[in-house]
Amino acid sequence: MAELYPALLNLKNKLCLVVGGGPVAARKAASLVAAGARVSLVSPALCAVLAESVSKNEVLHTARKFEESDLTGVFLVVAATDHPEVNRMIGEAAEANGILANVVDAPEASSFIVPSVIRRGKLLIAIATSAQSPALSRRLRLHLENEIGEEYGELVKLVGEVRAELKDAGTKVSEQTWQNALDLDELVDLLKDRRRDEAKSVLIQRLISNAGGA
Repeated sequence: MAELYPALLNLKNKLCLVVGGGPVAARKAASLVAAGARVSLVSPALCAVLAESVSKNEVLHTARKFEESDLTGVFLVVAATDHPEVNRMIGEAAEANGILANVVDAPEASSFIVPSVIRRGKLLIAIATSAQSPALSRRLRLHLENEIGEEYGELVKLVGEVRAELKDAGTKVSEQTWQNALDLDELVDLLKDRRRDEAKSVLIQRLISNAGGA
């Protein structure tokens, strides 16, 4: 497999196709829905989780086997059936139509792979092994989840808040000043202790002092 290019996709209102009706397809569909995509699902039968999603109108279901016409207007497709040959066929059809494809059981036949992800609010950390070992990706995710708590997501929110306030005030702060001001250990400890106002004051003071020395 060639060296992979990491990217985050904005799928809001994009039409995405999931082919398959089992647990893997359910997980893929759920993550696409969470990203704001319009999800179309093609499968003769559905697991209970997907059936519930259909009943809630979270996904649109077509109850039959995949047809190449299902790719019309699709931004990306996930091939997640229980049949490897069908998944590969879907991947090939997607490539021929210039559509991004994730073939769940054949990374080498995919144009993109989905990494293991840690989410802490607006903080998103993606972990991938270039398809060498999905099991290792999951183990690394579990390990890092214990190290990176919800306070990191709160830190992202706090930094965004301070940036917006500075921008509204017409105050320009260089990226180097931000780098120097972000004492992660101190800020994370304060947020972990629910001392958010103090963390904000510390951050602003560090920005001011670092800007003065820049």
